[in-house]
Amino acid sequence: KYIHFDPHQYTRVLVAVNKYFSLILNCWSPGQVTPLHNHGKKNICSFVRVLKGTFFCAHVDKDKSPRKIVLREGSGLKITDDMGDHTAGNFSETEQCISLHLYSPPYLECCFRESHGESCNCAPEKLKKFIPVVHCNDRQHYYKANEELETLALLKSRPIFSNFRKMVDVLQKEIVIESEGIHSPQNIKHIKDIMSCMNFNPKEWGQYANFAKGRYTRNLVAYDEKFTILLLCWEKGQKSPIHDHSGSNCWVKVLDGQVEESLYDLAEDGVTTKLRSVRTCDPGAIAYINDSYGVHKMGNANEDRVAISLHVYSPAYHECFIFDEDEPTKKKVSISTAYGARYPFMERQIPNCTELAPDSMQSFVCKLDRVFTSSDVDSNQINDVVNALVYSEQQWENYIHFSPDQYTRNLLGFTDHYSAVLACWCPGQQTPIHEHGEPELDRRVWIKVLAGTLQIQFFEESFNQLVPSVKPPVVLKEGEYMMLHDNTLGQHRTFNSSTTDNCISLHIYSPP
Repeated sequence: KYIHFDPHQYTRVLVAVNKYFSLILNCWSPGQVTPLHNHGKKNICSFVRVLKGTFFCAHVDKDKSPRKIVLREGSGLKITDDMGDHTAGNFSETEQCISLHLYSPPYLECCFRESHGESCNCAPEKLKKFIPVVHCNDRQHYYKANEELETLALLKSRPIFSNFRKMVDVLQKEIVIESEGIHSPQNIKHIKDIMSCMNFNPKEWGQYANFAKGRYTRNLVAYDEKFTILLLCWEKGQKSPIHDHSGSNCWVKVLDGQVEESLYDLAEDGVTTKLRSVRTCDPGAIAYINDSYGVHKMGNANEDRVAISLHVYSPAYHECFIFDEDEPTKKKVSISTAYGARYPFMERQIPNCTELAPDSMQSFVCKLDRVFTSSDVDSNQINDVVNALVYSEQQWENYIHFSPDQYTRNLLGFTDHYSAVLACWCPGQQTPIHEHGEPELDRRVWIKVLAGTLQIQFFEESFNQLVPSVKPPVVLKEGEYMMLHDNTLGQHRTFNSSTTDNCISLHIYSPP
């Protein structure tokens, strides 16, 4: 579940972290070792357990005699701070090695020297900061969230494995949007450089990879106010329509397979397209486009294997024009994104869309669009739409995605007025205790259970701690719904109370 081997460098995968310790799984390809380093602070203990292969640790004793300790599978070692500068790694040149490292207290960084002959205790400006954890998933605490070490200079020093939240943080720190906006040549190149340096554990993007027969899928993996990041999954031979980007910028990195990009010029009439070029992008390739470059079509370059590509958009956009390659026509469509399996281009106008089918989730979203954009919308109208939602599993099965590690949230619809999310809960899964923030908005929340049973437990503050509220929990069974205000919800936890059955619930937030 946690292991990932990289041919270029050993990897360090965060398993758990709290204020007392951090637990990290190291994966070593044959011959891989750390730089010479120390743990950067006093009174830290490191406990090592070899799970597979042969591990070694080498250091210099106080009498300046070199010493190497070799550990076989199943054996362990305690490393204390008085060991000082040391190196460690895979003792074998032919076999892989996996080791488990527990640090107490947890450490955020260590120092290593760039060349032999320099002590790790040299001037700070001569040291490199080494980030110990290069991959973690969203179920764990976000390690090093407050550290200002993720810079492009550091990324360029070595390829790193990252998760998508880490990528957003790096983009936030590195990209300053000035008068020229995100379109400035400096920013375009800068983001391409960042994406080029970052690699992603297949176990990281694999949890978002959802394929659909007949059309590719667009899966939301991370976003903030500047950037939206999608994982596009292409079945064999699947292609997008020719489309523009509604003034947005789009950076693409191929993660798996090969992706073909066809670039088109637009005639003066704004609808006629002419093919300019076609290129095939291999894994690791970076592409960029905005509307000044023209319009394009992307897709899987192969008929015998799937492809996966990572797309970064700034700013986010919800509609675009698609163009007919054979006839000079174009039409506006809404772009659909999700945490799980979703369709790419929903051919519906917002807000005055045409219903796709009398009993489909998209017809439900269309109804929400119309109600929320009407001039005299009130809660009762939304209640009526939610209450009338009685669809069978066939209608919403394309939007559900269960993960054994955490509940998932699948975006159904998003406008300036509302967001609609389908949550999928395995038995016992729950949210952290949280609140929705921005109390001045007095956000309204509608919750309807489509399958299973969902509970909401309330909390209140007592002596600077959150404790269960005297307010009884809300229990919603299949088919039931309720509307709450944020000031009523407060601090709360939502969870699937069943230990055997899945649960699926619809959540509508207004404002989004």
